[in-house]
Parts: sequence; C-alpha cells; structure tokens
Amino acid sequence: MDALLNAHCPIYNFDYREPDLPMSLEAYVATKQFVRSDTATGIVKQAENGDSVLHYFLFFERDGGTVVEGKAFDTHPFDIEQVSVRVTKHGVVNAVYFYPHSAVESFAITGTDLDKVLQEGHPVVYIAYGKHASYPVPNVSRYLMAGDECLKPVRYDIKAVQASNAVMKSPGFGAILPLSRRIVRDLETIPVVPLALVSTRMRFAVNDKSRTLMYVAIGVSGGVLLTVIAVLYVKRKRLYDAYKTLFGKHITT
Repeated sequence: MDALLNAHCPIYNFDYREPDLPMSLEAYVATKQFVRSDTATGIVKQAENGDSVLHYFLFFERDGGTVVEGKAFDTHPFDIEQVSVRVTKHGVVNAVYFYPHSAVESFAITGTDLDKVLQEGHPVVYIAYGKHASYPVPNVSRYLMAGDECLKPVRYDIKAVQASNAVMKSPGFGAILPLSRRIVRDLETIPVVPLALVSTRMRFAVNDKSRTLMYVAIGVSGGVLLTVIAVLYVKRKRLYDAYKTLFGKHITT
C-alpha cells in the first residue's frame, strides 16, 4: 500500500512564513509527543467500481488561526488536513478532493482541470498560512472578510506512510475527528468545481460566523440610520418652531 500511496502522494507547498510544520501522527499516538516529520498518513479505500481512493492526512500541533495584521484569531490545539486522490484500476487519477475548513467548502477537481493540478500523477497542493487548509491554488477568498493564502510557496518533500491500527483506532485529537470518521464521507456528494472558480467560489458564501457578523453590522447600521433620522427630525422641528416664533404673524393658514 505504501507504494500506491507514494505514487500519488500530494506535492505539498507551504507559505514561506509558516511556523507550524507537519508532525508525525504515528509518534503522537504512540507517545503523546510532537515529533517533526515530513510524512503524510495515508489510508487506501476501495470504491464500489474498483477505483482506489487514497486519503492523505497532515498532522499539526496546532491550528495557527487566521492572521490579520499580525494577530492570529481562532487558534486551537491539533490540526489535521486532508486531501484525497481517486485512482482507477489502471492507475489513472480521475479526481482529487479537497476539504478546506467546514464540509460545505469541500470540492473535487476532475476532467481536463486535472492536467493543471497533477504533476506525474501527484496533485500539487498549497497549504494555507496558519489554518493549513489545502487547495490546488495558492490564494483563496472566503466569506467576504477572510481569505487563505500561501505566499512564496516552499515545496516540502513529504512521503506517505500507511496508517497503523493504533492510528485508525485513535478516538480523536482534542476537537478533531478521528481518521476513521474522516474517510466515510460519500465522495459523490462532493461538488465538482472548475479550477478557475476555486479561488473565488466562497467569497460571497455565508457561514455561521460571517452570518453573525452580518446581522451585527445590519443592526448597527440600522441603529445609526434611525438615530440620524431622529436627529434630523428634531432639528427640522426646532427650525420650524423658531421660524414660526419669529415670523409667525406672517404665516397664513
């Protein structure tokens, strides 16, 4: 299995600023220690039509969060990022699946776009700075106010190792789901997205966080508008009363 996994292991590119590089998942499960390692944990599953689905996981000590003006938000311990490659029984890649952030953002690259994503059967993957989300492009806009970027990509020579029984039986890592639950999703439900749209498809999407911010912004804007209207009304009434006081005797009704 290691040979098959390495035949299509992603070519990983990291942002040149990235401080949190992959750790050995095997070592952590065995010793609860973080050991730096240029390895991806791999799992091979067979599809009903005879295709092989190769799942690759990178394990990080933490999620560095979204960095805005030098400050990180939404950081948390542990992070596992996944890319899947679907291969026919003849060894031809017919789909690459990406799972950035929440499930709603998952997507597949297929068809002629694979020619732009693959290098000799290996998908070229860009790891977002801080959050470690995986994409086939280096820069992605998300949710109006956020984005993922991989600036000045630095390639790492990462090899795949098949997941051990201990790793597969692991109940999870903090709030991170175990690998056994990350490989059961029906790939047919993941939408195919043209490569040209990957960098912008989530720009105007709304998740729970952006929805909350949107409601707050609408509420604040509405409050400000009502205040302005009230102030203008009061000023208009005062001007009218003053005018009436000064020139009331000339006002005809």
